[in-house]
Amino acid sequence: MLKKVLFVVFCVLFCQSNFAVRYKDCSLQKSSNDVSVIFVDTTNKNDYSRIAFCISVGTADEIAHDGIANLLGNLFCTSLKNSIENDDKLSGTDVRFIAGYDKSIFYINCKSENIEKVIQSFSEKFVNFSVTNADVDGVKEIIAKQISSRQQTDADVLYDEARRALYWHSKYGMNVLGTAESLNAITLADIIHFKNKFYRSNRLFVVVSGYSDKSTMINMIQKYFTKMEPVEIQRLQEPSHHESTSEIIKTSEQVASSVIQMFWTVPCFRTSSTEAIVLEILSAHIEKNLKKILAEEQKIVTSISVKTSLWNYDNGEIILTAEVPNNIDIEYVKTAILAEL
Repeated sequence: MLKKVLFVVFCVLFCQSNFAVRYKDCSLQKSSNDVSVIFVDTTNKNDYSRIAFCISVGTADEIAHDGIANLLGNLFCTSLKNSIENDDKLSGTDVRFIAGYDKSIFYINCKSENIEKVIQSFSEKFVNFSVTNADVDGVKEIIAKQISSRQQTDADVLYDEARRALYWHSKYGMNVLGTAESLNAITLADIIHFKNKFYRSNRLFVVVSGYSDKSTMINMIQKYFTKMEPVEIQRLQEPSHHESTSEIIKTSEQVASSVIQMFWTVPCFRTSSTEAIVLEILSAHIEKNLKKILAEEQKIVTSISVKTSLWNYDNGEIILTAEVPNNIDIEYVKTAILAEL
């Protein structure tokens, strides 16, 4: 089950090519420097490989600076892109970044012959990341525009209000972007401290597809990544009152819709060292399909998002949030969601 779920990340998030990818097998190996490597084998033979560097750090790890994980990830991604673009041999390499509540993921699509150079470039940033105040100001300006744009959308404001109300006791209620105030308060020293604390080898998973030589890949990971002093992942536990919470409904006076939130536990889920990645992959797969069926085809929800539960990885819990037009019965929507699940 877990092996099959792992493949979804490449169908949903990696595969930019116009060919159909066929899943074959996957496996997990731990390198001697604490970096975990997941190989996803496909039957497709082509000149490109896809690699994701997944770091277990996000909003859940922010203590004093909301939005710092997203800011750091964007700075890191920009720096990595610049290094790659300045190398003629890495022409055609695509780099993307996604911030989450408990992970920062860097997706890279490159020619298989260049994958060692890509790993080397990433590792150099991972170990010896440097950034200037000018770099920080430039990325802050971009994120500030994203925050401003989000605050102007009723649906996004409604969603953020519902999340803050439900997760009042933890960082899970915060938007990954942070606020304009928290963003402006973050200094260069804060960013470097946060990076040095949480960008550690024991928090890094490398997911590889399209590169069949596993032993060579492990050797490259061990060559370019040094073993660091581990920083254990310690996050908030679920408060006792939350056990009875199954949904939250908030009605906006500005828009004719409500928000419902549901919790669903993946059947037969078994915890493992890959649990965070497994649930993230499954969530992306479910969200894509629910949007297609419930929003585009049946039109009974305006939008729907699926996230992993901060507290219940061990149980395989995911959280579904849907915006429902007021002329649609909420109980009907809940039944429809469960039916699709």
